[in-house]
Amino acid sequence: MTSAFGWCLARAPAFLDAVARRLGGGVPGPTATILLQEREPGLGITDVEIRAPGRVAWIFEAKAGFNLPSEAQLMLYAARLAAKDPQAERKLVVLARADRRELILRARAPRSVAGVPVQVFSWGEVIACAREALSKEGAEGRRLLRDLIEYLGKILGMQIASSNEVYVVALNRETFGGGQTTFLDVVEKYGRYFHPVGDGWPLNPPNYLGFRYDGRLQSVHHVDGYEVITTFTDHFPGITEGEIRPHFLYTLGPPIRPSSDVRAGPSVLRAARVRAHIDLLLTCATITDAVKLSKERASN
Repeated sequence: MTSAFGWCLARAPAFLDAVARRLGGGVPGPTATILLQEREPGLGITDVEIRAPGRVAWIFEAKAGFNLPSEAQLMLYAARLAAKDPQAERKLVVLARADRRELILRARAPRSVAGVPVQVFSWGEVIACAREALSKEGAEGRRLLRDLIEYLGKILGMQIASSNEVYVVALNRETFGGGQTTFLDVVEKYGRYFHPVGDGWPLNPPNYLGFRYDGRLQSVHHVDGYEVITTFTDHFPGITEGEIRPHFLYTLGPPIRPSSDVRAGPSVLRAARVRAHIDLLLTCATITDAVKLSKERASN
């Protein structure tokens, strides 16, 4: 992925310009040099560098998934930039996957490291820049960018708006945040739901959420919107707990109720979280069956 991105930067000038515009920095210009896997003793190996004397000195650290580079790694790259062209605009760019609205990527990355600005850039934005540059490139550039768009789309397996997979979670009647609101109230009373970002929870919001309690599936909801929050106090009454780690807070669409009892089944125990296709979830006798059939369908 990184090599394909760097190669297109080097061979498709309109694409390089589109990336620079989206990053909101200086214009590299025709003298720019694109470097891949550049090694410097004691200061690591960079994924992609864009250098233009007196203009820009940018380092891209790319990740295929949602994880970000460590601050220690960024510190090494910041030290490399400190020794570069003092007249050039210096920048660290973190390139990774992002949620649909790219909220959490920006929330998790530092704003600067050792005085060097840090900017986030998603693979989705790479594809957008490639599409923007297509009409401005010659035949070779257009071919490279079309290949890049197709390649990244396949590798990333980007979630599309028509996805019918449901992320099914368990609810209970316990309160949270020092208030009297229960987890069940959040869904049934306020039409919302929240969970931590990462650490076993989704890093990319699902299109549908399913809720189970009292031993069976109660409802499925389309996710009409979401935001990233770091406190409950602005969203639910009576909360006394202060700042929390980043959570997705969802706005739910109207409930879709199963027409018959859909029990949890033998493999969906306690607070287990599972995924299943919406049509199977609403028609199978158990959530367990829906999960099994969804996996079989996906493998075929």
